[in-house]
This record gives sequence, structure tokens and C-alpha cells, in this order.
Amino acid sequence: MTQYIPRGNCFYPREIVGATFVVNDWSYRPDRIANDNHFGRGFQYRHHMWYTLPWTFDEFFHEYELEGWITKIQVFEQPQTMTKIYQSSLRTLDTSSENMTSSICSLPHVVLSDCIETCNLFYYNTPFAIHLSALRNITLVNSINCLNDCSSFAATIRSIRIYIMYRASNYMLPDWPAVLYSLSTLQQLNSLGIFMYDLTKPVDTNNCQMIAEEAVRVKYGDLNFDWCVVLNFHKKAGEKPTYTIDVLAHLTSDSVVQKSTSDLQPCPLSEKGEMKAIPIQHTLIRDISAIRVYLPDDLRTKDARQSVLKSVQEIKRRHPLGLPLLDPIKDMDIKSNEMLSCVKQYSTLQTRINEHPLTKTNELKYLYEQYERKANLERQVLEAKNDLKKAQSLLQIGDLKKYKRVLRRLGYCNSTDIIDLKGRVACEIDTGDELVTTELLFNGVFNDLTVSQACALLSCFVFQEKGNEMPKLPQELSGPLRLMQETARRVARVSIESKIDMDEERYVDGFKPYMMDVVKAWVDGQSFASICQMTSIYEGSIIRCIRRLEELLRQMCCAAKAIGNSELEVKFTEGTQKIKRDIIFAASLYL
Repeated sequence: MTQYIPRGNCFYPREIVGATFVVNDWSYRPDRIANDNHFGRGFQYRHHMWYTLPWTFDEFFHEYELEGWITKIQVFEQPQTMTKIYQSSLRTLDTSSENMTSSICSLPHVVLSDCIETCNLFYYNTPFAIHLSALRNITLVNSINCLNDCSSFAATIRSIRIYIMYRASNYMLPDWPAVLYSLSTLQQLNSLGIFMYDLTKPVDTNNCQMIAEEAVRVKYGDLNFDWCVVLNFHKKAGEKPTYTIDVLAHLTSDSVVQKSTSDLQPCPLSEKGEMKAIPIQHTLIRDISAIRVYLPDDLRTKDARQSVLKSVQEIKRRHPLGLPLLDPIKDMDIKSNEMLSCVKQYSTLQTRINEHPLTKTNELKYLYEQYERKANLERQVLEAKNDLKKAQSLLQIGDLKKYKRVLRRLGYCNSTDIIDLKGRVACEIDTGDELVTTELLFNGVFNDLTVSQACALLSCFVFQEKGNEMPKLPQELSGPLRLMQETARRVARVSIESKIDMDEERYVDGFKPYMMDVVKAWVDGQSFASICQMTSIYEGSIIRCIRRLEELLRQMCCAAKAIGNSELEVKFTEGTQKIKRDIIFAASLYL
């Protein structure tokens, strides 16, 4: 156990206390087991794990790709002495039960996922949140006492046991490099076979009649329908006629009753299913066999269709190395240069595969499945890396550092970039400029203003249009406006000193006072008609400004509450009540 747990460093000390890890291996491939590797030994494992807080799981299988699912979680009460666990104390949450959603609510920090990729034991001296695909949103602290202080977490929970069922792709084969080239050749062979049937060739009635009652292999995306039997074809007239081919396919019992073809699911010929006639495009055919299948006269009965299944199964049994295929040149009369080159390359690859020793063993299918899975994982990793690069390109790290420098200088966060009270207050505001409004709050500018003066001053933050002329403001409004502009200049200077590209005058001019006298008159109770005569601004702009002002006032109430100033909270609430009236806040302007 100790060799798989990091020892830590001077920054993150780690300890091992009461941790167990058991591997139960019931691999059916004993010849692949390596005695010195406990985690690459087979194809299927079950792991039992439990941990005591404050341990966290992270990157245990950093060298192995895991695919799987959590079958159940058991939560139990346990004293701090981790000496014995009694079965009677376990409480099981089974993911297969219908009431799983309701039962998991009793564990607000335990969230299930359908897979687990990495596990390890780490210890941190500070509260830490797990970042693991299988266990999201578990917050761990450095002591049980800290955990009991969290009202959202049950205080009786001490440990969590996880039952994990997964299938692990065995990439630790000793001869893996030797077979890798052959497996890639087999993939090229399959791709080339698909390309041969996708070559552009005029489809006509003779081509469709040629493959009637013959077995064809159909593949649609990731769905492999294996061998189907061609029943009929339908021609759709047009400038370029298209052909729809009816085939008898082996489907799962659940999908047979589905009316939509997109819901059909293929069933392996060796498993229990049902034959059904489905229409397909000719481009979905991957292989065309040279064997003609006997079809009953009437396929409307289930027994008749199942007899065709038995015929196909018997054909596959007689040809264990694969059904003989129609030659695209000799049988289908496709003699283009592109097809000739493709067939020649296909023949070369097929000879190379047949000469390899793997084709004489039963390992080829298993190894090829592992190769495809490995290739899919590598493709997913590449896609994830590309997505990460795109996301990182959107982040302007340099600008972020500058913005953080501004917040530190203005006192919104401390030297370690932890948000302080001033920053939390600013988070309550998003309708207007957060920095300037917060500075006005903490400087006490709103304390000496009346309700109408405060609303008039806040209108500068929500009015975005340009007025024709500057209104003549009385002293009771020009004074607060001057204080607001001085505050905006201070914020702009700090931003410029922090290397942010900003024009001080343009930033200050962004707070437009053209609606201050109008808003004050509206708060004092004047009618909408009278305030419209006070300015040349359009009526729609006035309505839009006052509605946004009402939203800003509600946010200012929350900000005042955050700093504990009840007088300001009452003042902003009263302002909200006074402006929210008459036609401006009518449900419809068509009265």
C-alpha cells in the first residue's frame, strides 16, 4: 500500500492513518497476469475502499485508463479509533433502486457518477474540495470538529465505503508493441473495405437486383448490424435517383417494437433477439457476401423470419474465417482506376494479416477490441487537450493580474486575493459600475442624501444614451454629482497605475447626469407627462432608465444589508417604492 501513496513534500505533508485497499481479481485471463503488477493483471476487478476524513482521493491510477460504474455506496458511523467496522452499522445506497434520488438527499455532499477514473490518498492542512469525476462536491476538512460545524453535513457520518465495479483495459501485455502494428493494419483493412463500398458509382436497378436475397453487412455509425439479408429495393426518381434497400436485420427484443428507425438497436446473431425488416440507404452496406440466403414465401410471421436467422447462423458456422464476398471488379463490374488501386491495396493488407501468427489464435478479436478502445481513449484525450487549449486562449491571464491588482489597491481583496467585506458588497451589484457604487457606499456619500437625491445620483449609472444638452442642476444635485465624478477619477487612476489601458476622461464621462433632475422629479411624485416636458430625451429612454434604476436600487438594498447599514437599506427600499408606479411600470403600455 505504501508504495502507491505519495510521501508528500515540504508544502503538503501526508500521513497514512487507517487506510485499507483490497483488490479482488476474478480475471478470466490467467496467462496475462503479471505477478509484479497488482493493477494491470486482468480485465475485471472489484475494489473495496474506505477512508476517514480528512483524506481525499486523487490520481491513484494515474497510469491506467478505467471505465466503469459505482454500484453502491455504504455510509456508516464510526468512532475515531478505526479498529473495527461492524456490518450492522452500514447503511447502503443502491444505485439500481428507484428511490436512489430521494435516499441520496440525506447525504448532501455525496454525488454519484457513472464512472471513476482516479483514486489516491492526500492530506491537506486546509479545507479542500474533491475534484474527482466519480465523487463530485465532497468537501473535506482537516478535523472532525470542523466537519461537525458544517450544518449541511450529517455530524454522525465518519467514513464512506465505496464499492466500485469497472472494466479495466489491459494495456500491460508483454507483447503489446509487437502486435500493435498488426492491429493498426487490421484497422486500415477495415477502413479500406468501407472506402471500397463508398466509392462513387452510379447505382442502378441491375446493381440492386444483383444483391437481392444475399447477405450484406450493415453498419450505421457505431451500430454494427452484422449480417442482414436483402429483401427488396425501392427507387426514388430524381435528377440523381436514390435507392432504399429493405433488409432483414437481427434486433434486440426491446427495439423491435420501436417505430422510428433511429431507435433500433442491433443484436448479435449469437444472442436472443428478433428479425425485422428495416429500410436502409445503400451507403450503409459495408460488405456484400457471395452467398444467397433462402427466403420463405411469406415473411410476415415471426417463425418465418426466425428461420432466416437460423440460416444466417448456419452460414456463419460453416465459414468461421468469414463469408466469401462479391468481388467488386469481377462480380460487380466496377473497373475504375480508383477501385483497381483500392482492391490491390486491400489484397496486400489482407495477405499481411493472414500471415501474422495472431490470426491463428483466439486472441485477435480480444486484442483488436482493446486496440480500438485504446485508440478511442487517445482520441478523447486529444480532443480534451484541444478543448483545453481553446479555453486557455480565451483567458487573458495578463489582464486578470492587472484587475486583481486594482482590487487589492482599492481594498476589495487582501494580499492573498481573498475577497474582503468590500469585495462581497461589490458582488451584490451588477446593474451599475460595481467599483464606483461600492466606493460611494463606503465613503458615506449616500448617508447625507435624501431618497430623491440618492435615486437621482444612481441614475448616472444606468443611463447610457447621450443627451443633447447638459441640464442645469441645482446645488443639491451638483454636489453629489461632483463627489461621484471624483470617486470615478480615483478608480480610473488606480486602474491606469495598474497598467490597465483606460482613458480617465472617457471613463468619467461614462456616468451621464442627463436624467438626474428628471428622476428626482419622478421620485417627488410628479406625473409622467410633466417629467417628459423637462427633457428632450425620448419617452422610451426615460422608461428604460427608470426601470433599470429600480433594479439597481434593489441591489443597493442588498449591498447596504451586507455592510449592516439599516438606515441605507430603508432609504433604498423607500426609493424603490417611490419610483415603481404609474405608466412606467405598467404591465403593458397599451392601456
